[in-house]
Amino acid sequence: MKKHLLICVMFLSSCGGGANSPSPIASGSGTTYAITASSNVNGTIRPAAVTNVTSGGSQAFSMTCNTGYTLNSVTVDGSSVAVSSPYTFTNVVATHTITFTCAAVSVPSSIAAEQALWTNMAVRGTPYYFCDCQTGAAGNCVAGSDSNAGTSASAPKQTLASATAMISGFTGDTNHTIAFCKGGSFNSVATYGESINRSGCTAGTDCDDIREYASPAFTSSAAPILNATVFDGTNHQSLLVFSGNYGGVRIFNLALNDTTSGNAQGVLLIYGAHDVTTANNTIQNFYIGVDWAGDNTVSPSIRSKARGNTFINSRTIAIFGGASNSEIDYNYFEGNGANTIYDHAIYVGVDEVGGLNHIDVIGNYIHGQYGSKCLGNVISMHGGIDYFNITDNTVVIDADKTAGGCTGISVSSGGYTNPVWYHHLVVARNTLINTGKNAMDAENDTGAILEDNLIIQNWAYGSSPGVSQWMIGGISLHHGAQRAQDELSTANTVRNNTVWFGPAVLGGAIGIDTGDQGTNNVLANNTVTYTSTSIGQGVGCYSYTLANAAFAFANNNHCYVAASGYWWRVMTDSNGQFIKDGTQMSLSAWQSYAATQGWDSASITSAPNFVNAVPTYGSFNFKPNTGSPLISAGSHANAPTYDLTNVSTFGNPPDIGAYTH
Repeated sequence: MKKHLLICVMFLSSCGGGANSPSPIASGSGTTYAITASSNVNGTIRPAAVTNVTSGGSQAFSMTCNTGYTLNSVTVDGSSVAVSSPYTFTNVVATHTITFTCAAVSVPSSIAAEQALWTNMAVRGTPYYFCDCQTGAAGNCVAGSDSNAGTSASAPKQTLASATAMISGFTGDTNHTIAFCKGGSFNSVATYGESINRSGCTAGTDCDDIREYASPAFTSSAAPILNATVFDGTNHQSLLVFSGNYGGVRIFNLALNDTTSGNAQGVLLIYGAHDVTTANNTIQNFYIGVDWAGDNTVSPSIRSKARGNTFINSRTIAIFGGASNSEIDYNYFEGNGANTIYDHAIYVGVDEVGGLNHIDVIGNYIHGQYGSKCLGNVISMHGGIDYFNITDNTVVIDADKTAGGCTGISVSSGGYTNPVWYHHLVVARNTLINTGKNAMDAENDTGAILEDNLIIQNWAYGSSPGVSQWMIGGISLHHGAQRAQDELSTANTVRNNTVWFGPAVLGGAIGIDTGDQGTNNVLANNTVTYTSTSIGQGVGCYSYTLANAAFAFANNNHCYVAASGYWWRVMTDSNGQFIKDGTQMSLSAWQSYAATQGWDSASITSAPNFVNAVPTYGSFNFKPNTGSPLISAGSHANAPTYDLTNVSTFGNPPDIGAYTH
């Protein structure tokens, strides 16, 4: 990932205290002390300016970065503190200052490479040209006319309706290109959107492209804009619609925009639409950005791809996926979904009888949510799926925006009545930062592999400053009653994950919860670190609720807690809640209890010594440092081939955690 940081520093007067600091103020209600803060164009702090606090009192400051930026550092009285918002001054008996920085969230290099591939894609087949100058067009835009043949860039056709009508008339495997002018803008005025009924393209292939061209009549580098403009108060317009046995089309290098205040869908595939790719488009402000109609039980869509797109401010869901042999790869998401429990950045939902198969969610970067708080699953899956690959994704929720209902990756039933099962599930090499009460959960999995994931939790799970915080978690497997229609969660492997709880976590935590179902489970080479000296409701490194015999292997794990009074082994109830019933154990007690199986006999508890475990955007490094106890402390027989970087290989014996040194 690129580490380019654009830093916005909020300078404060009298920074650092000392002789130039404001003096305490005596008043009728007692002495007060000034805490000075300020805001800047890329972020705000509340309260701003100078706040006078009564001696011995407390004051919280909430720092919020603008869209596209994330909290990067917090400085109090000239010294760096944990990156978290809000920051609370307690027992104030002197003047103070507080500053913070916001870092621009940059597109990772893997996504930039995918976008470049589509930007440089050669024109194929016979091109037809269209240029219109509707909402948002360049000031020098020159419109074409639908009376033109459209075979020349110098004499283009005009409207979006004429373009979709033309592509709907193509048949067979002959290639064509529908080209929209750069700097142009095209409005959809149809109540239900523009239908693309492209037929006859051989299944498994794509025949036609919808993309951009440079007009010879005016100069602009802006992507052509396609606008959804109609909402009658009831019907949600879909900008581009593939309904039925149509497809074989690639849509790329465009800007799809909803002007109806989030009441439209961008691209809809339904009733058997197939082989449609959306790539390197900016898709913004929609109710749903791309909808593959996962709730269609009649004739589901297949072979759909979303690659290299930028999704911005999707009100409910950016990608609604429900297509076999589909790809959701290398997309960038900013401020999408997760504003209620039903909203997500990526949602794969299945109602089809027999489920879906072969779905990839790879290399996506997701930052933020639409609305003030993350309250839903960011990447969410419900239903039955065979061969499901969730790898190399990054999810970042700002510390002051996350909440208990938020989850980074959730593979579950969602409470729906359709059968739930996941076969050949792989959740690997993902980075999840501040993603809710449980960063990752998975249930009803047979033979799932959860490996090489980095989980950073550094946020305050409490209702308000001064109120006791609640416990949060890292990885959680199945809990609760088994429904008759669902498959049992069994034979799952959780290995080489790094779970780190930062100093902002004060309410306690459970690192990895192995769930309450199945046999032949493996828990190996994981590291859990809890850095706060306050353990709140308690800290449990690992939850072993199942009988010892339910594990095929449970060893070579690590846990370090900066506070005293924590437990290596705990148990959880049907809701995944910590049970304090005397079954919690230290590592030594657990080793004795599980001596017959030898579980965790080679596990360790010393400080992990990471290269740079500082939760600053773009600069942390959780590789084992020289001399780290994690080095060569793992089980080779139970280690993956590659680490989180997907480049470095684990040695023999391997390191504990998601990285090799």
